[in-house]
Amino acid sequence: MARRRRKRYSPKSMGFSRAQLLNELIDHIPDVIYFKDRKGYFILVNQAHAKGVGLRPEQVIGKTDFDFFTRRRAEAMVRDDRRVMKTAEPIIDKIERATRPDGVDNYVSTTKIPRCDKNGKVIGIMGITRDITRRMQMVSLQEDKARIEKKLKSLEEINRLKTDFVSVVSHELRTPLAVLKEAVTLLADRTAGTINELQKEILSRADDNVDRLNKIINDLLDISRIEKGKLILRYSLTDLKDLITENAGYFLRLAKDKGIYLEYKLPKNQINLFMDAERINQVITNLLNNAIKFTEEGGSIFVRVEPLQSSVRVSVSDTGVGIPDEDIHKLFKKFTQVTEDLDARRRGVGLGLSISKELIQRHGGTMWVESRLGVGSRFYFTLPLFLTERVLPQSVRDVIDSLLKGKTHFYLINMLIVVYERFREEIGKGYRILVKGIHSVVEDTCEEFVDLYKMRPHISLSDMRRGRFNIIV
Repeated sequence: MARRRRKRYSPKSMGFSRAQLLNELIDHIPDVIYFKDRKGYFILVNQAHAKGVGLRPEQVIGKTDFDFFTRRRAEAMVRDDRRVMKTAEPIIDKIERATRPDGVDNYVSTTKIPRCDKNGKVIGIMGITRDITRRMQMVSLQEDKARIEKKLKSLEEINRLKTDFVSVVSHELRTPLAVLKEAVTLLADRTAGTINELQKEILSRADDNVDRLNKIINDLLDISRIEKGKLILRYSLTDLKDLITENAGYFLRLAKDKGIYLEYKLPKNQINLFMDAERINQVITNLLNNAIKFTEEGGSIFVRVEPLQSSVRVSVSDTGVGIPDEDIHKLFKKFTQVTEDLDARRRGVGLGLSISKELIQRHGGTMWVESRLGVGSRFYFTLPLFLTERVLPQSVRDVIDSLLKGKTHFYLINMLIVVYERFREEIGKGYRILVKGIHSVVEDTCEEFVDLYKMRPHISLSDMRRGRFNIIV
């Protein structure tokens, strides 16, 4: 079988001349293309070159760079032209900053090559100039990005060193302060001998200042733990009402001594939550101390606890000095104090609210403030109600709904392992054995019930990654 010959194509065979195609390329390409003779006169330019100088191509012919550019710029161009013609070696991709005839600054890449006659004698140059401003901007942005990343890395290292320093210094200060506290207490209790009233007053002030220093040190330690990601919460099932009323007597006396009315508005029923009771108490204590500190004599403070559908909301409101609108966003930042009261500034370092908000967020809640200057402030925070149906996946809720509609008696066992991520880290790969063990315990526990009712329990182990298990019997 004869092989079919492939048809050869050429510009001429397709109805175009080679010169026509080259002319179309030169006229439509956005790069500047030009030809010069040995004396630097333009003998041919494309549309892009002519447009750049505000003329038509035929109006550029016979002119030199001195007719369009500044003397300094034109002289630089001529030097490059002469170098190419003298050495017969091209200049490839020379990048420089330039000013166009219309006054716009840009970056260009220029290539110049010698133009020779049939005998190899250099009779001029051919050049292409491309605007690479956008490319250079990208390079500049990448360089800026690299510099910023380097600075950020340095700042992160400085911040880490600062955090380590704060942690070490705070730990080192705790022991001498504890000794000082014990010494002041022994003296005030007259264990070391009798003291007069003036000495007792001095020791009382010293004791107050030791307590203040201890609070500052504890705040510094907390913030360093937060920054290092080493703040550990110890959850337990706690009645929020009991937690709040436990210290109510102390704050009622503190408010009364300053001539402030303090009232607690709490629900009648218990509010049992999974939380770190000590840390939540720290938040409430901070809010009450601030309310008393910034409320004048004759003012009022209200502590409210309101159960919502899936959370509980706590608020501490006062009729104190209030906070300017422009300072509201600064309140929860570290080492920030917006008060103008110098005495109040000396009694803290601006960490209490920052730590409080972090603790509430770590519990899955939110914290915010509403305030008007000269009227007062109201600080809110919420804590999630773990013991609600929201911890049940939809599939389990569908089973419950069907059982309820069928008037079937059943038991629901819902188990939630709090801080499951840490729990799983501690048990390692044994979590699968744990899940199997839970299965076995439930079946063994329900064995007598199953025998009586001739049925097996429906066991749903849902969302194992978060430690949520649901058993319907």
